Amino acid sequence: MIDKFAVEKYLRKDFDSHVWLKSLSDKELNQLIAEMKPRPQITFPLRKHQKVCFILCIAYLTLYLQLDMGTGKTMIMLAVLDYLLDIGRIKKVLILVPTDEVADGWKEQIDEWCPDLPHILLKGDTQSKWEDFEDFEEGLVITSYPGLVWMCCVKEMVKRKGRKPKSELVPKRNLVDRLIKDIDAMIDDECTKLMNPDSLTFRICNQISKAVDIRFGLAGRAFGRDVEAVWAQFMVIDRGETFGSTLGFFREVFFDAKQNPWGGKWSKDYTFREEMSEDFGRIMQHRSITYDTAETDIILPPVVPARKYVDLPHSSMEYYRRTLDELKKSRGNYREVQNKFLRLRQISSGFIGFYDDDNGEKAQLEFKENPKLDLLMDLIEQMPEQRKFVIVVCFTWSGARISQELRKAKLDHGWLYSGTKNWPAMKKRFDSDPEFKGLVVQAQKSAYGLNLQAANYLFVYESPVAVLDRTQIERRLPREGQKHTVFQYDLIMRGTTDQSILAFHREGRNLYQDLVKNPEAALRSA
Repeated sequence: MIDKFAVEKYLRKDFDSHVWLKSLSDKELNQLIAEMKPRPQITFPLRKHQKVCFILCIAYLTLYLQLDMGTGKTMIMLAVLDYLLDIGRIKKVLILVPTDEVADGWKEQIDEWCPDLPHILLKGDTQSKWEDFEDFEEGLVITSYPGLVWMCCVKEMVKRKGRKPKSELVPKRNLVDRLIKDIDAMIDDECTKLMNPDSLTFRICNQISKAVDIRFGLAGRAFGRDVEAVWAQFMVIDRGETFGSTLGFFREVFFDAKQNPWGGKWSKDYTFREEMSEDFGRIMQHRSITYDTAETDIILPPVVPARKYVDLPHSSMEYYRRTLDELKKSRGNYREVQNKFLRLRQISSGFIGFYDDDNGEKAQLEFKENPKLDLLMDLIEQMPEQRKFVIVVCFTWSGARISQELRKAKLDHGWLYSGTKNWPAMKKRFDSDPEFKGLVVQAQKSAYGLNLQAANYLFVYESPVAVLDRTQIERRLPREGQKHTVFQYDLIMRGTTDQSILAFHREGRNLYQDLVKNPEAALRSA
């Protein structure tokens, strides 16, 4: 138990609030920037909300920018880092991004806005990354979170209680130290990748953050349905200034604990206390600034959402019902529930995945009827000739199957997944070639950091379960530069997990809105 007096002292602490800066005029913000010493020489125009963020980043040097997608978080960071490099405050910056495709996006932004800013993308095998990292003396080093994990870990046989030894990645302190000695600042793009304090990504980034004084986090929103996700992110950014230096303390302040009947003696479920909503929103502003698109002067095109329903065919209905019954019997067995839920999702998309007993390899059984795929092709056929599409899938099998149908229809397109070899070339064709009609993208690849405004038709064939991933996907098309109304279609197999997932997303959005995104109330309390 945490001392109640410590909790009360924490809640009485005078936390910072930066909301008042939002009410300043453009002229007043320009004056604040002009008064900085040395005076910044920003070589590209910043919008009003970007100037607010620039000022705060320079003032604190540890900040979480929770800005709606499409509001220019990367531009803000480039302005900040260019200034800090120019005045000699930093020399070498580590920028972490979700995927290599997002790293390519950073390079595009640098080439457009700061072409003289030295930078390098770490790609290829781990040895090549280390060689490039240590040869690069000054500027921006951009790599993915998975790439960082491989750089700082080695594979070892690990034996856990009650289990057979298994080959796993194990972090090595000497490798983390080797990285730390060369960097002065760390930028965590799409900071939600750090939300799990037990993950290798968090553990390595947490060690790095202890050694560097300048740390910024970037995300559209910090959490979905799970409020607890904010602790790990803020810990890496501000070392506990906002939400405390231990997860236990954070839970004690904001959550009620209840024994988990399916876990062990120490297993508990934590539920956010609604009466703490106002305190949570107030405290979160301490080392953070949030901006909704509506608070900026950015005018985005309208989005027209639509849900298109089809019925589960009789040929797959029996599989679905049987799997649903098995799921209900699996309560208490997390792994079994997870497997059955995955199977239900596959059935609603027209197939079942399994392992071939003969060779141990993955295989798929495709159902004869797939009304969801038929619906998708009908909708694409109805699109205006000159428009482009993006189709989102979660399963590799679905993406490959859709790509096969598109080829049959003689529609030139790209398929972005873990096996894609040359994304920059594919993206260039998508942006500029009118004969290149669209992209099929795996959700894990498309959710973060991609600018897909060359298309204005979004077809969500399979929606990711995570609220944050879903929100990110929805913002890939309606961005600055989009010239048309965006039409967003959810393809739903009626009465299946497709509908359950959308309801789950709505609940997460409402929670975030209640706790964080209420700028009018925040302004009144400032």
